[in-house]
Amino acid sequence: MAQPIRILWSEDPDEDVVAHIAEHGVRPEEADEVISRYFDEREPSRAQTGRWVVQGFTRHGRFLVVVFDYYEAEELVIPVTAYEPHERG
Repeated sequence: MAQPIRILWSEDPDEDVVAHIAEHGVRPEEADEVISRYFDEREPSRAQTGRWVVQGFTRHGRFLVVVFDYYEAEELVIPVTAYEPHERG
């Protein structure tokens, strides 16, 4: 059973994740959709970097990869980046 989660976008100007993902053409709402849908269906998996990663579709059918820090005890997700997989190809 999936747990409810909170998604917190960093407010630190030195870590402007919203601007970073905008460079990839991704809006925070799209990343939120992918994260939330993934948690509704299953647990996230760890990337080789030690961070967490999910892949999935937005409600408009866009496929995204979202990388984040996950604090399970607090049920808290802090996004790090989001992009379309073909960008990394």
